Amino acid sequence: MEKVTIDKIIDTMKIWVEDKHPITPVHWLDASMKINALISDEDEKYLRYEQEAIRIKLDYKVKEDCSNVLADSYMRTTPQYLQWKKQEAKLKQIQEFIRLAKKFASLKETEYFGT
Repeated sequence: MEKVTIDKIIDTMKIWVEDKHPITPVHWLDASMKINALISDEDEKYLRYEQEAIRIKLDYKVKEDCSNVLADSYMRTTPQYLQWKKQEAKLKQIQEFIRLAKKFASLKETEYFGT
């Protein structure tokens, strides 16, 4: 059996949206609950990437005896910095997905029960 991951959940939902497959409130809630349970792995990745990028900045600052601004500029050109920022964007998208899924399910429930 294949492991459930955040990427697989989001990819599945994306395919459903692209194919105009009806997504029930239950599916939205189920997906958001699973994502919420798995988000800690993504948080850990974010912290590792951030730590790597900051370590590069510090190493450069020490080796080159340069200003914070120059060391920061150097850090921003590295693949580690790019990973960090991509992970930051991914976490924001995940949090928004969860928020919207809960809101959608709530609206559908209100629509269904008329309350």
